[in-house]
Amino acid sequence: MKFVKYLKEQRPGKKLAIFGDSASHHNSQDFRELLKLINQEKPEEKWLINCLKFAPNAL
Repeated sequence: MKFVKYLKEQRPGKKLAIFGDSASHHNSQDFRELLKLINQEKPEEKWLINCLKFAPNAL
């Protein structure tokens, strides 16, 4: 989660796409809450950070 905050600080106000596998730490409650806080329940097309998940063996 520190990395997500770091990326957000590097590009304030810009949209970010994060690509990751479906590992449990990439889908933890804390991670989902952070994205919800950042995206402020906006519609998906207005999210500042979007996390796109793939199968663990797809990357």
